[in-house]
Amino acid sequence: MIKKLYTIHKKKIIIGGVILALMGIVFVRAVQEEVKEESQQEKVASVTLLSLADIREAQSTIQTTGEIEASNQVDMKSEVSGKIAYVSVGLGQYIYKGQVIAGIVNADLMAQLQQARADYDGIRLSMAEYDAQLVAGQAQHEQNEETSAHNIAAAKSALEAAEAQLKLVEDEENSQIVRDAYANLYTAIVTTQQTFANTLNTADSILGVDNSLVNDSYEQVLSVLHSSAKTQAKTSYLQAKRKKQALDTALATVGVHPTPSQLDDIIPIVQEGLEAHAVLFTDMTAVLDNTRAIGPLSQTTLNSLVSSVQTARSSIVAQQTSINTYIQATDTARNSLEQYTIAYEKAERDLAYAEAQYHPSVTASQAQLTQKEVARSGRDTQLRRAQGVINGLYAQINKTVFRSPISGTVAVLPVKTGELLSPGNIVTSIVNTSGLQIKGYINSVERNRIAVGGIAHIGEHATGTITHIAPSIDPTTKKVEVRVAIDAEYIDQFVVGDFVEIVLEESTEQMETNSLLLPLSSVRIGVDGTMVYILDENQVVQAQPVVVDRVMGNMVEVIAGLDNVESIVESISHVLVGDTVKIKE
Repeated sequence: MIKKLYTIHKKKIIIGGVILALMGIVFVRAVQEEVKEESQQEKVASVTLLSLADIREAQSTIQTTGEIEASNQVDMKSEVSGKIAYVSVGLGQYIYKGQVIAGIVNADLMAQLQQARADYDGIRLSMAEYDAQLVAGQAQHEQNEETSAHNIAAAKSALEAAEAQLKLVEDEENSQIVRDAYANLYTAIVTTQQTFANTLNTADSILGVDNSLVNDSYEQVLSVLHSSAKTQAKTSYLQAKRKKQALDTALATVGVHPTPSQLDDIIPIVQEGLEAHAVLFTDMTAVLDNTRAIGPLSQTTLNSLVSSVQTARSSIVAQQTSINTYIQATDTARNSLEQYTIAYEKAERDLAYAEAQYHPSVTASQAQLTQKEVARSGRDTQLRRAQGVINGLYAQINKTVFRSPISGTVAVLPVKTGELLSPGNIVTSIVNTSGLQIKGYINSVERNRIAVGGIAHIGEHATGTITHIAPSIDPTTKKVEVRVAIDAEYIDQFVVGDFVEIVLEESTEQMETNSLLLPLSSVRIGVDGTMVYILDENQVVQAQPVVVDRVMGNMVEVIAGLDNVESIVESISHVLVGDTVKIKE
């Protein structure tokens, strides 16, 4: 009995050991899979995105903490040098917040401002021309793409037709080949008929032969350099019109299912019509070559007329090519296999040529379009810089006019008209025994974003006015001292000695600029340009070119290139363009 119990116990131990071993194997494999998965995940870099909207909002104000103290006296000091032009108040006079106290001669600054405004207006007006050039370049590029694609499509169609004909001849189905060839020719002739209508309409819209009112606005300057060119063009127009009418009559006579012999009779009419239209648009080109953008005819309108004539001329050339191709196809359909083979090989060459011409033409027009886009972008940057100059002059002019930051009595007024004033000289001291002010500190970078007289928000509801910004850094705090006078209606809410949160609004000049202060870690400055990194819809890193103005500490001011960007990569040191990344939560 004991031996039996021992055997059972031993079996249980063995079974338990096996179970523990299996559990261990499963656990190890699970850990390995988890490590493998973590290893694979570690290969994908993680990035943090900066919201530009949040940055703009954060940079529109400056937050700090200040101590409330009595503002018995506010000293107003000059930030610039110059001669006193006028003094508007007297010693002991009670003045109100915002009242003008004195002013410095600023005629030079006003002249500079007038010139800066003129420069700004000149750049803004020239941008309209750049916009027009950009639109014209885009239209030309699209036209090149369309024409090149049409030529390739026509060449492909011709090749497919030649191949089909070759196969039919090989099968000795010549009659079917002939019928198909003439069917294609008929379609091409009908298309040519429509092309004649379109191109005649284009020519008449410029010459005003049938529609005499259409060109009244610029008829007097049309072919102004060579009046006989316009006369010749009108003669060519009437000749082309007669050829189109002859084709209309011929097609109406044969109906929608003409026989090969009937189409053979129409071919000379089509060819004469194409030749007449080709001559017409050669003459139209001569007319526009002798036309100048003067009086009511703008350069943009003239460019549009030239473009329409070029397009019509290209369509005539395309139809000549198409008609000749299908005429040759009918001849080939009547000939031997050798001739069909020759036609097929020619179609191959035509397609190869059309495809070879596509990329140089489109690439050239794309390059021209890119140049126009770069020129337009550069002009936009110039406009921003011109606006910056205006804002800077406004800021300087504001420093030449001294307005009281608080209401009170003029206690000190050492300045007189005609005297020279240097930076740091006291202009006046204003006493307000019932007033309170807040003394706080900001960093040196933030100092340039605010101005004396600016608005301050105190606590949750109260407001005040910036009355003083120290010209230098305090040696103790290593920051710039700022003082804010609490508006009179909120004075009862505060006690001297309290510490409060204050939010300083940016100056008007600063708010009008479109610049952003970004961390240096998010901007790459190299020989190939300056850029930030953004993510596309697949979270792939892309480079976004930007324009920077200055570096301030660990921040850099970006003045252009971020108009349509919502967020950027916070740190670019560990990622490259083309990397697929994941966003940190």
